[in-house]
Amino acid sequence: MDNYMIFVICHHGYASDIMKIAREVGAKGGTIIKARGSANNEVARFFGITIQPEKEMVMIIVPENIKEDVMKAMIQNAGVQTEAHAITFSIKLDQVIGINV
Repeated sequence: MDNYMIFVICHHGYASDIMKIAREVGAKGGTIIKARGSANNEVARFFGITIQPEKEMVMIIVPENIKEDVMKAMIQNAGVQTEAHAITFSIKLDQVIGINV
């Protein structure tokens, strides 16, 4: 069975919620990375200082049989219609060594 890396990018402070959602659907764990958005429409000017919105990126490796369920759960519970404002995408992994998925 193939494995996939699911990436979820959300507003700062929501990564723990994202991981909880993923675990409820069968993911075993993930990695949270602090990030910064760079879209021009999100850039604000404040006292002459450009402020970039803080983001978090969650990376979760899952087997193919739960990938779609995890991604759908993310969008339904933390998608752009919510305060988390999460987007998600996945890539197929060629090989995973060091963890059991």
